[in-house]
Amino acid sequence: MQQLENLPEGLDEIYNRILRAIDGKYRVDTMTFLQWLAFCKHPMKITEVAEAITVDYDLKDVPIFNPTKRYADPWDVQPSDWHG
Repeated sequence: MQQLENLPEGLDEIYNRILRAIDGKYRVDTMTFLQWLAFCKHPMKITEVAEAITVDYDLKDVPIFNPTKRYADPWDVQPSDWHG
């Protein structure tokens, strides 16, 4: 019964709870991935999602390519239990 009382009200609260549950060290990357996925005109491949993180929007007035942010293995952008 207590679980029913703690249900989030609406999608915004559901999404907020999901995002708060993400480990802090992955939160910025996760938000970047979600923004790219939300506004992409086509379904992105995992390699494209992994590459999206290499664009740094915070350093200057224009986006900067930052190869040090590249994932060595694109599949590292998702939990290991998602591998198919």
